Amino acid sequence: MVEPFEPKSLEPTGRFINPERAQLLSTILPGAGQVYAGNYGDGITAMIATPGAVALGVLLSEPWTCDQLCSPSEIAPLFVGVVASATLWRYTIIQSPKDARRANAERHVTTGLSAMSSGNEVRPAITVSVKW
Repeated sequence: MVEPFEPKSLEPTGRFINPERAQLLSTILPGAGQVYAGNYGDGITAMIATPGAVALGVLLSEPWTCDQLCSPSEIAPLFVGVVASATLWRYTIIQSPKDARRANAERHVTTGLSAMSSGNEVRPAITVSVKW
């Protein structure tokens, strides 16, 4: 016997994840926005790798061993570590709102601004809707 097709419920599940808040969190602490949006793997990796790149650069360059001024070859690992860390941090700032939007889409939760009108008066209102 064939079972009838039961579509998945499109009811909103879970809470709304604010993309701007995710971006702000990643700006303050690399990876925090991904964790907030539910992307734990990328968030924790960024939390470890961002300061880790600078620490590795410091360890490899050993700037404390220079007598006067360090030569470019002696501080190159530090420069590479700082650039890698800044690049990863920037990536988390860009990616965290995308993760939040993806999580909201998977949960079928959207928000938007609309206008409510009553007579001659139009006032903004925040609406929460379900994607069908």
